[in-house]
Amino acid sequence: MALHARRIAASEALPLREIRLAALSDAPFAFARTHAEEASLPYSFWADRAAGNAQGIEGATFIALDDRSWLGLVGAYRPTNETAGADRSSAAGVDTVELVSMWVTPAGRGRGVGDLLVDAVLDWARGAGATRISLWVTEGNLPAIRLYERAGFTIEDAYKPLPSDPCRNERRMSRPVSATC
Repeated sequence: MALHARRIAASEALPLREIRLAALSDAPFAFARTHAEEASLPYSFWADRAAGNAQGIEGATFIALDDRSWLGLVGAYRPTNETAGADRSSAAGVDTVELVSMWVTPAGRGRGVGDLLVDAVLDWARGAGATRISLWVTEGNLPAIRLYERAGFTIEDAYKPLPSDPCRNERRMSRPVSATC
């Protein structure tokens, strides 16, 4: 079966909710929010998320799928002064995209799904005029760290507590959008 990635459609609120909750159940250590927090969100939240990330250059959600099912998802957004805080690039004039909420289903692991999703975000970031792409990854999440290193990301000297579990730290990784690996 052929794998491909595409941007989420505005009408895909329910499948988005399903895969996001599956991600939070499977890998709670990898996300800033908990399953309980997101399971309690109303349908309108998911509808707004799907619709808001289906088009434009401020935020995007991509899904990877084969002929039968969704195999992973990833989000990306362009930080604003309000959302950036300490995450905004310190280099003046650098337009950064944040890669967030990456997850691959157990059925999709080892099939190149993660690479496909990272590539989708990189393509979107290029089209949005970004020059740098950054992310936070939980320390010890070696499969994710290896995926990001394979895609040209390097670990920076920045860390912060994981919001969903302050006993764990996240590390910052980034790369230029234009770099090829």
